[in-house]
Amino acid sequence: MHSAEFYETLPTKYAFSGFRLAVVNKKNSKYLMSHQITLWNNSYLLSQLPDNEHPWRNERRGSKRLLKSDVPIYQIDLFAENGKGSINDNIDDSLRSAYTTVSVNACLQPTARTFLEEMKMQEPDYVGKLEFNISNQPVHDGQSKPRKTDIIKRIKNLLKK
Repeated sequence: MHSAEFYETLPTKYAFSGFRLAVVNKKNSKYLMSHQITLWNNSYLLSQLPDNEHPWRNERRGSKRLLKSDVPIYQIDLFAENGKGSINDNIDDSLRSAYTTVSVNACLQPTARTFLEEMKMQEPDYVGKLEFNISNQPVHDGQSKPRKTDIIKRIKNLLKK
C-alpha cells in the first residue's frame, strides 16, 4: 500500500478511487516481504513469520520465500513514504496520504526528533537515549550495526589467508 523504489510493478485493469492496482514483478523487485503499511491474509501472513526471524531477517528471508512462491503480490500507491512519488500508472494521485519513517535499517533517523519534544515532559531520560541513538546510529538495541557480510564470502576470505 506504499510506494517504494524497490518494487517493480505491472498494472492491472483494476482501479479504486483513482489508484491503479498493480501486481509486483517478483523477479525484478526486492523486499517482497515488507513490514511497512501492508494488508495481508491473516493465515498466510502467520505462515510467513517463523519464530526464529526478527523483523529485519524476516524481510530478507521472507522475500526469498515469496520469490519462490506462486502467490501473487499486489501493490497500490495509497501511501507516500517520506514524500516519494507513486510507482504505478495511477489515474489520480490526489487522494494519496503520506507518512514519515523514523527508522531505517534498524537505526533511528533525524525525522524521529519531531516526536521527541512531545515526549520530553514524560520520559526525559528515554528521550536522551533516543537523541544519542539518532546522533550515533546504533541499532535499536543500542548495539553497533552488525556487519552484513555474506557468510560464504567470509569463509572464502578466511580460506585465502
